[in-house]
Amino acid sequence: MKPSPTGSYGFLMKQVADLSAKTVSPEQVAYISDCLGYWDNVDFDDKRTVADSLISTIRATCDRINICWKN
Repeated sequence: MKPSPTGSYGFLMKQVADLSAKTVSPEQVAYISDCLGYWDNVDFDDKRTVADSLISTIRATCDRINICWKN
């Protein structure tokens, strides 16, 4: 079952749409979208690939996490 297109899932889908308008191939966009749609059933390596496609850097401290998304 796919998550509802609100909250973090909706945000991630917007990130994918923004990527597709830039440098990511249509095949990569389809792959990322499929993985996000079935995230709970995706294996770790595929999750890492999706994260690498969407995230530029992650900075974490003891009280906050800052994620910089790829533009």
